[in-house]
Amino acid sequence: MDIYYLKQDRTPHLSHLIEQLGLVDKQPFTVDLNWQCDAVLNSFLRSLAAPGSPSPNTWRAYAEQLSLFFRFLIKREKTWRNASSEDWMVYYRLRRIQPGSLQISSSSWNVFAAALRRFYEWAKQEGHLKYVPFDYTTKLSSGACPNQTSHVLSTNLKERTRKKDIKYMTEHDFLEIYLPKIMATKEGLRNALFVRLLFRTGLRAQEAATIKLSMLPDPDSIFFKDLNTCPLIVVGKGNKERTVRVPKSWLRDVRRYIEWDRADAINRRRTSRLKRGVDINEEEFLFLTSLGRPATYSAFYKMMRVAGDGSGFSFKAHPHMLRHSYAIYTLSGMIRHMLARQSVPIHSRSEAYKRMVYDPLRVLSRLMGHASVMTTFIYLDYVDEITDMIDISNDCEGFEIDERELSGEQTE
Repeated sequence: MDIYYLKQDRTPHLSHLIEQLGLVDKQPFTVDLNWQCDAVLNSFLRSLAAPGSPSPNTWRAYAEQLSLFFRFLIKREKTWRNASSEDWMVYYRLRRIQPGSLQISSSSWNVFAAALRRFYEWAKQEGHLKYVPFDYTTKLSSGACPNQTSHVLSTNLKERTRKKDIKYMTEHDFLEIYLPKIMATKEGLRNALFVRLLFRTGLRAQEAATIKLSMLPDPDSIFFKDLNTCPLIVVGKGNKERTVRVPKSWLRDVRRYIEWDRADAINRRRTSRLKRGVDINEEEFLFLTSLGRPATYSAFYKMMRVAGDGSGFSFKAHPHMLRHSYAIYTLSGMIRHMLARQSVPIHSRSEAYKRMVYDPLRVLSRLMGHASVMTTFIYLDYVDEITDMIDISNDCEGFEIDERELSGEQTE
């Protein structure tokens, strides 16, 4: 599918027909390889010249971006009429993640997103489609007048931009500065285990605080013999279960906490509350206070803030910061691993398929427990910032890449 542009000064003999058709100078139109026209697509391109529409430069940008995407669909034996969200996800990887001549910037991608959104909304409005094959949300925003509001369509095709920078902690700052401050706090062993868990797994603080003893895997199990991590099933938002990877070294340090600090806390509680009885159910939680009660999210949050203030950081330390750190380091590692594997010869069709379907963003989205992979896109902006730090890091146990994750398989 090729794009052409109307030049009235080159077709004076057709000026009357051009005027009758309502065409304007510099208007784009499409012709396929067989010199056939897509009437619907060309009608959309004509609609761009309506009053209040974008400038001719935008017409050109929209037409060129749509043409590239529709050529991509043709290679997948599809058309714009039966395209799906999976198609643009593959297209996204091709244009934004995979290095090469087809890779474009985030701003160019957003031009494509705007063009595609406008085309499909127009096609639906004109009755050419029953529904838009992409997800949209409607937001309520203030209008020009104080008493007016307007609904603004936004699409998850558009790549997130940095409205404000994500605050994350580098591995050096965490290991050399922050962790020693945590160890120096009251109940330092418990607190250190908590923040290490956040940094190495990307768990939400509430998810980590509510882990129970029965959930912990055995690091010495034969099933995990050749791995540095073990699977841990947690319950996240909406009571949805997911599996994260926990370093074996962390699990072994947890044993020491259970046998000493935690055991002392339980004995202390049972002694002080012997007359009134003890709620055995509360003792199922891994992280307990010195009085044997379940440690709360708010207590951990306060502890982390105080330790951060004493570390001399220019930012306020908080639990979600460590979740961001995990996401950025893990995504960078998976992308580098994926690129390295591309140079290795393929010996089977299954291996070829695994490479084709593997998507670091989808894997990370599953590990993070995101409802949509679009939430994960924002971390792409930060991958380059920490590449050098990953290359010189010797401690990679927490960011280990499981081959089952690389193939897109579930690790439960």
